[in-house]
Amino acid sequence: MKFGEEKKVGVNLQTIVNEMKFDLDDRTWIDFYTTHGWVVIDDNIGNDLLEDSLTQWLQMKSKFAAEMDLSIDDYELEVSQWRDLWAEGETFEKLIFDPYLHSLAQVGMGWNGSRLLHDHIICKPHKGSNKKIPWHQDSMFWPVDTHGCSTWTALRDVSVEDGCLEVIDMSHIEGCETPVDFMAKEREDFPDSAIRVKLPINAGCTILLHSLTWHRSSLNFGIHDRPAHLALWIHPDAKWRPDLVDWHPVNDHVESEPKSRLEGRKFPHFGIIDELLPAEQDIHSGTFRSDGISML
Repeated sequence: MKFGEEKKVGVNLQTIVNEMKFDLDDRTWIDFYTTHGWVVIDDNIGNDLLEDSLTQWLQMKSKFAAEMDLSIDDYELEVSQWRDLWAEGETFEKLIFDPYLHSLAQVGMGWNGSRLLHDHIICKPHKGSNKKIPWHQDSMFWPVDTHGCSTWTALRDVSVEDGCLEVIDMSHIEGCETPVDFMAKEREDFPDSAIRVKLPINAGCTILLHSLTWHRSSLNFGIHDRPAHLALWIHPDAKWRPDLVDWHPVNDHVESEPKSRLEGRKFPHFGIIDELLPAEQDIHSGTFRSDGISML
C-alpha cells in the first residue's frame, strides 16, 4: 500500500510521506493500526479543546518561567518537555478523562480498559534545544511487563520540515528488541524491506502509536516550534517491573508491589480491568541492563 510520495534513502531504506488519515467514526482505522502499528486520526480533539490546550500550556510556561526568574523566551530555550499535565487540571485533565484519548487506545489495542502511565508535552523548538531523537521503541523504556501504546496529538500543524514523527512501518510485529543508548549511536540495521513513513499532521490530529513500533523525529527546520501532547497507555492489569527500568520517574509514584498490577493515584484507569494472562515470553526477554540507558 502506498501512503504518499515514495523515494529511496541510502541503500536499503525507502521513505514514504504519509497521506493516509481516518475519521474516528470510520472503524477501518482499527485494522490499519493493527497491521501497521500506527494510524493518524483526523481532527481528534476539535478546535476548542486545541485552543484551550495551547492557552493552558502558555499559562504554565509563564508561571514556571517566573518561578525561575527567567523571561519566557529564555525559559523556552532551555525547557522542552513538561510531564503529568493532567494533574494540573482543566484542559489537560479533560484530554485524559474524557474519551478523546483513552478510548482511542482501548479500541486500537483491543482492550476493555486502559491505564495512563503518564502524559507530557514535548516541544521541539525551531531554535534552542533542537535535537534529533534517534530510532527507538517505547516498550524497552517502560517499567511494565507488556506492550502498550501512545497517543501523539499535534498542538500545531506539523510538516515534514518541522521534525514530524517518523515510523518504521509494521515494525511492531518484531517484538521488543535490545535497548540502546537513547541519544548515542542511532540504529541503522533495518531489514532491506523496511519502509520509513514520515507522518506530517494537522493540529488537533492524533497519531496512535504501538509501543513496539520503531520511531524517531528529525531536527525542526521549520519556522515555528513543534509542540505535541503525548499520553502513554498500558493495559489496566499491566504489572510493574522497576527491576528492568529503574530510572523511570513514574516508579516514584507507584503504590503497589513490584511484579503486581501497577497502581496509584498518578495512574488513573478507565473501563474494565480484565485479568491479563502472563505472556509466553517476557516482553523484555533478551534485553540487557546497561548504565546510561534512558529516554529522558
